[in-house]
Amino acid sequence: MMLAAADWFGAGDSTIRTALVYVLLAYGIHLALRTGTFSLAAVATYGTGAYTAGALALDGWSPVAAVAAAVVQAAVAGLVLALVLARLRNLYLAMATLAAVLLVHVLALEWESVTGGALGLLGIPRGVTVPQLLVIVALCTLAVALGERGRTGRMLEALRLDDQLAASVGIDVVRARRVAFVLSAALGGLAGSLSALQFSVLTPDEISFALIVDVLTIVVIGGTAAWYGPLIGAVALAWLPELLRWTGDLRPIVQAAIVVVLVVCAPDGAAGLIRAVAARLRRLRRRENGLDVVPAVEGAVR
Repeated sequence: MMLAAADWFGAGDSTIRTALVYVLLAYGIHLALRTGTFSLAAVATYGTGAYTAGALALDGWSPVAAVAAAVVQAAVAGLVLALVLARLRNLYLAMATLAAVLLVHVLALEWESVTGGALGLLGIPRGVTVPQLLVIVALCTLAVALGERGRTGRMLEALRLDDQLAASVGIDVVRARRVAFVLSAALGGLAGSLSALQFSVLTPDEISFALIVDVLTIVVIGGTAAWYGPLIGAVALAWLPELLRWTGDLRPIVQAAIVVVLVVCAPDGAAGLIRAVAARLRRLRRRENGLDVVPAVEGAVR
């Protein structure tokens, strides 16, 4: 059942639901990147979580139980991947987790008794409303934002910058990245399970290379400098097709051009741009308050 009350900026109910699910999936990727780990494991567990929740809902499980089972399954899968891929870094880890996504896609196609094969799962009961999804996204956003503050935030920054630096200040690099990997996978599973319980059909096409492209686009648009980067990127990606509907058949080209312009003009994404503007405003405010008078005078004397 579509919710008539859900109508933000002219977007339909489906766009709103997609945007909120993208936010959760983007947080999964963001968490891994904040620790200096380029992992797409969250995309793989998005698929396993979606099929787990969808199959259990068709078997009569309650939405809460189906989502909980999907998240636990995703966390376990994330732990297994973290142990198996422990020695891989950077591009090698990205390629390995990309292979995991494609493996999930193949399993969704071939394991017909569970996934329904190419036709997918049909008639999945809708067990999540937009208000409920908003609450879940808000709680996850709060958790991610708080995690970037204080001691945890400093630990994440040290992990992102340099392994040796992190180890020198007493951080167990392997353990910290393993925990982040598992949490990233769990967020992917949460996003996938909520997506499955919102739409009546789940097909293998939803867990394909196109989803990887969408996730990377979110990272490019939003950036990883702060928690609000994935939020901005996910909402922008979900709304772009609506905003560019007037371009007709040229929409993919226009959308790609916008992404290229953003990469050139704001290589750190929206989050990096916001931080840069905020820092400039702080400097201007300090100058107006006379706090930068001495450096300015010294520069003039030189």
